[in-house]
Amino acid sequence: MILSSPNQTAFQEQFTRLNLPTTVLNSVVKLTGQIPTSGGGSYFTGSGVIFHVDDLGTVWIASALHNLWIFAGEAARPTNDPSNYTDSFQQHITILYGPNPEAFGANTTSRAQIAEIIINTSETGGWQYDVMIIKSADAALLTFAQDNLIYALPSSYQGDQGYFYDAKKYLARGNLIFLQAGYGTTRGGAMDSGGPLQYRFVQPSVNALADLFYDVHANKTYDIYSSGIQLGANANDTTAPGDSGGPLIAVLNNKGNFVFFLIGVTTGADMVLAPSSRTVAKGGKQSSVTNNFSTSLTPFYQLGLV
Repeated sequence: MILSSPNQTAFQEQFTRLNLPTTVLNSVVKLTGQIPTSGGGSYFTGSGVIFHVDDLGTVWIASALHNLWIFAGEAARPTNDPSNYTDSFQQHITILYGPNPEAFGANTTSRAQIAEIIINTSETGGWQYDVMIIKSADAALLTFAQDNLIYALPSSYQGDQGYFYDAKKYLARGNLIFLQAGYGTTRGGAMDSGGPLQYRFVQPSVNALADLFYDVHANKTYDIYSSGIQLGANANDTTAPGDSGGPLIAVLNNKGNFVFFLIGVTTGADMVLAPSSRTVAKGGKQSSVTNNFSTSLTPFYQLGLV
């Protein structure tokens, strides 16, 4: 995550003023491992968020589906089914987690292995809906997760039941605070080992979900990502490589009692509502960071997968 010094200072002041509990920090995990196709020279970093423990004692972590093909070393989103990429990711990627008492500069301390990856989290299939669920049966992670869950379901807080199935309601609601988080690089460029845990406060740019378009290919086509939440960003305040899969959390302040809802995971930045609307500078490169994009978990919840 890239934050200028003034933005970091402003974030820390607001974070301290709100006195948010460390659950917000502890729920975020780092996903890391050596990229097999790199010849031993490059490492993958992604992010995820602990949000559920099932009756079998398995920990559920939400992350971005596109992390599969980034880890595989693909230069662009592949046409192959995502299921072709899960085995290698599960074999080589480690879940790093641990208590993070500070808002900035925290690093993970413990490791867990992946037991299963769920990729059919919407009705669209393929790569368009950018959410996957990582499961781990690690006993130590289970103990940690039970104390550090970000509640995902609207039924976990009856006063707002129904809001988090309807994006128009929660995106337009005035008394919510929105947080993005991740272990991405703090300098931009290659992800490699990523960076320390960082957060930023964000505001939705549009009060509705949308399909967004990204990445011009040689044949002038764009990749489509569905169920997107558009978020404000600029070059000094944005997600970066390695933040993909990190949470978008809605924080409800109910008379000083904070309730957290996981509403999305980070997909990327600089996506557009239509292929013709991308603004480019001379030389054909994107002129600046204009937005961030998280994929809503609403379709996942509506399918009843938790």
